[in-house]
Amino acid sequence: ANAGFLKNKTIYLTMIFTSITYIILMIFARFKDKKDFEKLGVTPLADNNKSDHYYYQILVFTGQRTNAGTDSKVYFVLSGDNDQTQVRLFSDPHRKIFQRGGINSFIIAVPK
Repeated sequence: ANAGFLKNKTIYLTMIFTSITYIILMIFARFKDKKDFEKLGVTPLADNNKSDHYYYQILVFTGQRTNAGTDSKVYFVLSGDNDQTQVRLFSDPHRKIFQRGGINSFIIAVPK
């Protein structure tokens, strides 16, 4: 019939190009999904004590501007009306934290 490659080069080449482009984009999207999956989750702080009774979740949002992220070690003190914690360190041994445009979630345990 009229479905031969030589009679319909444009259609076949368009289909081949579209299929190859689709496959490449799917591989790229899967790679990016795996990278995003590494960023998920809540990180307990390394110096949390199991005998502590109060837990707080701290969310840190990093901006979208160029150079908004940091590789610095970030320390903090959680203060309340009656007490405050010692100096604590945000850290995660399994992933990079405080990247540009990121949301980092940490759990801090305190005695009171």
